Amino acid sequence: MKRHSYDLVRHGNNDLMIEANRIDAKLNLADEKRQPALPVTSLTHLPIGNPTTSKKTRLRAYGSCQMFLTPLFSKHLGFRYPGLLATASAVVCLVVVSFPNASIAQWLRESGAAMSAAGIGDAARSTAYGQAALVFNPAGISQVPVYELQTGYAYTNLIEGHALSASIVDSATNEIVSAGVGYAFAHRQLTSDLTFQTHQLRGALASGYRGETLSVFGGAGIRWLRQSPEEGDADDYLTMDVGALLVLSNLVRIGIVGQNLIPSDRGAGLPTTIGTGLAATYGGFLVAFDTAIDLDTNDEVSVQYNFGLQYTVLDMLPLRLGFQLDKIVEDKRMTAGLGYWSPLLAVDIGYQHSLDNTDSFLVGLDLRIMIP
Repeated sequence: MKRHSYDLVRHGNNDLMIEANRIDAKLNLADEKRQPALPVTSLTHLPIGNPTTSKKTRLRAYGSCQMFLTPLFSKHLGFRYPGLLATASAVVCLVVVSFPNASIAQWLRESGAAMSAAGIGDAARSTAYGQAALVFNPAGISQVPVYELQTGYAYTNLIEGHALSASIVDSATNEIVSAGVGYAFAHRQLTSDLTFQTHQLRGALASGYRGETLSVFGGAGIRWLRQSPEEGDADDYLTMDVGALLVLSNLVRIGIVGQNLIPSDRGAGLPTTIGTGLAATYGGFLVAFDTAIDLDTNDEVSVQYNFGLQYTVLDMLPLRLGFQLDKIVEDKRMTAGLGYWSPLLAVDIGYQHSLDNTDSFLVGLDLRIMIP
C-alpha cells in the first residue's frame, strides 16, 4: 500500500492504537487476516462514498476517523480534557461515516472552476478558454483571443461550502504568448466547530499556432494552495499543470492535460490526474466528452467520465446539459446551466445535482467583462 507522509497508523499514540484494536475485536475480525486501521490524512479519504460499503468497512473508517480527528482537535481547537476530546471526535466521526450515499469529497469541486464548465458536466479539457482554461487545461488560454476579467461565486449545501474567485486572462494583446492569473477562496463548514479555509493562486502561460484547418496550443500553469482550519497552523502546497490542445478546422478539439504534477500530501486534495478531452461543434451545437484519471486518491487508479451538450440560441444564449460518472468518489451527477454572451459581458450559471445523494447540490454564477 502506498505510504503517506502523515501516516496516522505509524505515528498514532498507544491509546489510539488500543481503541482501533478494540473496534476490530468488536467486528469479530479475529479469524480474518488482520488489517490495520485505514490511513487517513483527510476526512475526504474515508471509504464512505459507495452505498455498498460494508458495515465492517464503515466501522473501521470510524476508528480511522477518530485517529485523525483526536490529534487535530487537540492541536487546533484547544481541547485538553480527555472526555470532551473523545466526545467531540466521536460525534463528528459518527456524522461523517453515516452519510449513506455520498462522500464529503463529492462537492469539493475545484475552487474557481468556471460555471460554464459546470453546466456541461465539467467536460472542458478541450473546450475551455479564458478563465476556464486556468483550471481545466492551460493550453486553452490561447485558443480564443480574449482579454477578460472574471469574478464568481459557488455554493454547495453538503458541507456549507462557499467559494469566491477572481481572474484576469489576456490572449489578445500578444499574438505569441497568452497569460492568466487567478485567485480563489473557499470556506467549508464540516461541523459547527470544524471549519476549513482554502486560498489558492494560479498563474499560466500558453502559446501556439492558429491556422484555418489546424491549430496547436501548449500551456503550463502553477498553483499555490494554502489550507487551514479556522484556528491553528496552515499547510502550504505548490503544484503545476501542463496541457496541450489540437483544433481541427475549428470543428474538432482534442485536449490532454497533466494536473497536480508536483507530488503533495494525500490530505492536500491535490491528486496527480491525467485528463483527456474530445469535443465537436456544428452550428450552434457543442458535444464534449472528458476523462480524468486519478492516480492518487484511491489505492487503485480511478476514473471520472464527463459528458456535456451545449446549444447556443441566437449566438448569445448558451443552454447546457451534462452528466458525470465519478468512479473516484462513487457518485453520479446531472448538470445544467445557461448563460448570456455579448461582446462586452458574459454571465454563466451552473448547477450540479447528485443522483446518489439526492439532497446534495452545487450552484454558482460567473460574471465576465471583456476588455476591448
